[in-house]
Amino acid sequence: MIVAVLALVVAQAPTPCLERYRALQPICPGAASCPSTEQEACARLTSAFPVEESRLGLRLQEDEAVEVIHPEAIQPILGAGIAGTPGQIDAPAQVQTVGLAGASLGIVVTPSNRVALLSFSVNPLAISSTGRGSFVRHSRLFDIGVVLPAPFQESPLPEFFGVRANLDFVGAAAAHRAFESLSASLLQAWRQVLTTEGWFREDLRRALDTLTPAQRARCLDALFATPVTLEGLAACSPELPTRLLAAASASAPYQKALGDFQGAVDTSHGGLNVQLDVPATRSSTVPFRAALLGAGTYGFIKDARAPWRIDAMASLGPDCLIQEDTRALGVSLAAALAVRARLPRGLPRLHSSIGLRGHLGQDAQVRVLSLASRPGNYLQAQWGASLPLGRSGVAVSGGMNWTLVGRASGELGFAMNLLYSLPGGER
Repeated sequence: MIVAVLALVVAQAPTPCLERYRALQPICPGAASCPSTEQEACARLTSAFPVEESRLGLRLQEDEAVEVIHPEAIQPILGAGIAGTPGQIDAPAQVQTVGLAGASLGIVVTPSNRVALLSFSVNPLAISSTGRGSFVRHSRLFDIGVVLPAPFQESPLPEFFGVRANLDFVGAAAAHRAFESLSASLLQAWRQVLTTEGWFREDLRRALDTLTPAQRARCLDALFATPVTLEGLAACSPELPTRLLAAASASAPYQKALGDFQGAVDTSHGGLNVQLDVPATRSSTVPFRAALLGAGTYGFIKDARAPWRIDAMASLGPDCLIQEDTRALGVSLAAALAVRARLPRGLPRLHSSIGLRGHLGQDAQVRVLSLASRPGNYLQAQWGASLPLGRSGVAVSGGMNWTLVGRASGELGFAMNLLYSLPGGER
């Protein structure tokens, strides 16, 4: 009697694996090859499921697949300064954006002038982006900043406020293409983990054996859902998503693709730099100044592991100065070669550049805020260097400017800058 009751209970117990298998195989339960027990059906599902490319390997959401990429690996490289301020240590302006936010303290010293400025920059598109792919593109597209006089310098303070904006179309597009290639390689790594590594099938089989019928049904629903998600896999076993992420990130194809991504991204930039300085009072000694520069950087070496990286930089654009009855229009052209050398392994790269900046236009006796914003006709040589302090996001930079031709011929100027960028990264 007891045996009969137990047999009846077992027969009426839920069998989610058996039901799922029969739903996938219309010939069951009539064929001799069909499983006859719940445990056998679970084993069949876990052995066949990961191998079918129409299943998890192809249907895993890309947004979840790329979560294996550590945020630090896709951060923008720490910039070297802010155009149109004492922080500009390179002869040309740069359009490279700050990753999320940044601040800069710059000081420029010439025989006739000394100015200290504070700059604050923010990247609103990066802050509002969601997901790895969105951050890679938006963090390199646009930033905007304000420039203010530093309060600790000698009176009279330059009464003004400035605005700086960068649009880096080339940098954002290059980063987007490089990330698409990285994502494709990562999805392939996922498929390799899911289809060729036996531990996943074994873990899945053990998980199904230990789950209650209701939990087993939720697990199967998650496995055969469209799309499959890592959160869904957690319904089978909380450890599965973590193990899958670790296995995919350690795979050789992904590691190679990540190295290629870091070698290709942040090596080329191109876009617009906007500079605007507005006097805060009528008696301000700082003129109204506006400049629109097209700027670009091209990296000759696309290997993130190379000890040396060489960049060519250039900028070109008009500028305008207005103060009372004074008007000065001009155009500037600058070019430079930069070297980024890796110091002893584990330390960041030292950035150093040397270049020329020429300006043609009307002259005016006005107070300028940077070596790159003077009016008139002149030719300047400029050297600059920047060293990020580890991965702290802090960089110390400085430069020397020598006027070769022009009204201030032979004059030397010096610039120093302390920059903090969030997040900070250097490759």
